[in-house]
Amino acid sequence: MAEHRAPILLHGQRRIGKSSILKQIPHRLPDDFAFVYFDLQGTAAMKTDQLLYGLGLAISDRLGIDPPEREDCVEDRFPAVLKRAVESLGGHQEKLVLLFDEFDVIDHSVKGIEVAASRFIPYLARLIDKFAGIGYILVVGRKTEELSPEFFGSLLRGSVTKQIGRLTESQVNGLARRLAAGNLNFDEASLGRIYFLTKGHPFCTQALCNVIWNVTMDGDPRLSVSVTRETVDCSLSEALELWSNGLNWVYDGMSKPSYRLVL
Repeated sequence: MAEHRAPILLHGQRRIGKSSILKQIPHRLPDDFAFVYFDLQGTAAMKTDQLLYGLGLAISDRLGIDPPEREDCVEDRFPAVLKRAVESLGGHQEKLVLLFDEFDVIDHSVKGIEVAASRFIPYLARLIDKFAGIGYILVVGRKTEELSPEFFGSLLRGSVTKQIGRLTESQVNGLARRLAAGNLNFDEASLGRIYFLTKGHPFCTQALCNVIWNVTMDGDPRLSVSVTRETVDCSLSEALELWSNGLNWVYDGMSKPSYRLVL
């Protein structure tokens, strides 16, 4: 609720759960906050006014106000769009929170001085200076040291950063038991094996437990089945095959060849 709020940067490897956390934030804070989710995937080559028009539509849709005209969503006129949004919240900037997913896709070298990849980062930095009370939460899928100097100089100066990491063993055990309560009965060896294989990576844990459910329940949710270490091992090869696209995302996100070799 501060009058001047620093941007919040959430970062972590691919498939670690950053977008899930971003989408959960509105459910964990008071209802008088107005959270606007905006996915930047695929916007790097857009013109900046196209991106701003999409953002303006997302804001108006969330707040239930008249959508902006396209001519209002150019760089020099977009502050008026934000001003109208704040006015609809009784003039309280702090009640508006912009959630930017996949923000680092515009931190790339895309040719063209008018495209979002070239202009949006410094432009957003100016908006943050002008509307310091609005909340800004940015999600990036790269290591902070891999981001451009423009990103650091414009946006990360004075920002609050939080790395999204893996689940602890107790968290993995709690999730497995709670989500399958009444159907799957995990013994200690099976839970230990799940954590050994996934090391608490949320996507890998989800993939493996999904297959364990499928192979043990056999389509009948009324069953109550015991899960052993052998059950987990029998599910592993199918999980690797069924969820290979997601695992490829993890692989592609590794910058060091030695990491890829081990995986």
